[in-house]
Amino acid sequence: MVEYDIKALYFNCGSNIHILLWGSITEEVFALTRIWQVYRSIHSYTRDVAIPIVKSRKSTKVEHVGTAVIKNGKMVDQISSDETLLINAFNGHSTQGKIEVMDHATVLIVSNTMTHDSKVVDKKPYMESRINLKASILETREHPSIHSIQKELEELLTKRFYHMFAKIQTREADILGLGQYFRNKLSRDQLEHWRSDYYPSLEMDLHIRTVIQNQGHLKSLSD
Repeated sequence: MVEYDIKALYFNCGSNIHILLWGSITEEVFALTRIWQVYRSIHSYTRDVAIPIVKSRKSTKVEHVGTAVIKNGKMVDQISSDETLLINAFNGHSTQGKIEVMDHATVLIVSNTMTHDSKVVDKKPYMESRINLKASILETREHPSIHSIQKELEELLTKRFYHMFAKIQTREADILGLGQYFRNKLSRDQLEHWRSDYYPSLEMDLHIRTVIQNQGHLKSLSD
């Protein structure tokens, strides 16, 4: 299915793809994709998928080396673990427990929600998405304000998203499932050409809003 030397076995246990490997795996952000979603994407006009890439080590442990971008059953690109966080958020999965280390603070993402608005104007698709994050501050550096921490996190994630989106849009791989939001705005014939005729010209507008929920319990590394 994937043109990559991945030494792993996937099996369906409950809802998500789990990885059977020879040993334990380190704490990383993995693409949360169900097996049936992988098969569905092969026949879908508007949805592709992302799956974890791992490789075996000499010891019993394995290494997570990123996330494969799968289009029509083949790997067409690769994204990082940090970028995978945003993929999971778009696909409705929780990003709880992800730690972001920034210049002036380290934060723990506690919860996330998303909303989307889509429209087509003169045959050009437009998408506006909003990610609402709740985060806890684990530590700070140089006594930053709450506002500056929020701004730093929002700018970091926004920059990361647009870098990732440019990559997958160039590959015409819709692993965010954005085409699903245009199913009632485009005809079936138009949706059949979503990847080639509409997705490459889609204009994406992302807004990230962060709420810090432990403002009274900050620990500064300079203390």
